[in-house]
Amino acid sequence: MVSWGTMLAEAQTELVQGKWWQLATATAFMATFVTAFALLTDALRDALDPKLR
Repeated sequence: MVSWGTMLAEAQTELVQGKWWQLATATAFMATFVTAFALLTDALRDALDPKLR
């Protein structure tokens, strides 16, 4: 099963060999996911919280 943790662990061992793009790709995807999730939850809070209206 593929997971971000597995991708990071494998990329960390290959980082010594100069293959930095695997670590950068996994990091970029995680940062994008976390940012998108934060924006989604903020939008839901703004739309559904009656105290903000």
